Amino acid sequence: MNNVGKRVKITHTERDGVTGRIIKEYEKSCKVKLDASIQGCEYCIVRKDELIIIEEDVQIRHVTIATEKLKELIIENYKWDNYTLKGKIDIVTKLAYFENDKELLEFLEYMEEK
Repeated sequence: MNNVGKRVKITHTERDGVTGRIIKEYEKSCKVKLDASIQGCEYCIVRKDELIIIEEDVQIRHVTIATEKLKELIIENYKWDNYTLKGKIDIVTKLAYFENDKELLEFLEYMEEK
């Protein structure tokens, strides 16, 4: 199956959540043109099992929101303490974009502060 030209989301730990478009496909990997350059890189090679195809009609936009406001929204709409760590990560990453895992961890720590 040819996936060249399809939009993808990367699930690799170093670039988890980053989106882009496949420009070249190899046997077990793909070259992806990133939607936004990361540390000066506009492309990356990713294993096929580390990619999720994004449906064409789905558009991903990154919106900046104040950390305090995001925390308020999550607390108002989710029973935060009832979720496992994985569940909390899923909620946060659906609502916000983080440049790296350190930013995500810092936000999760902020969410746990009472």
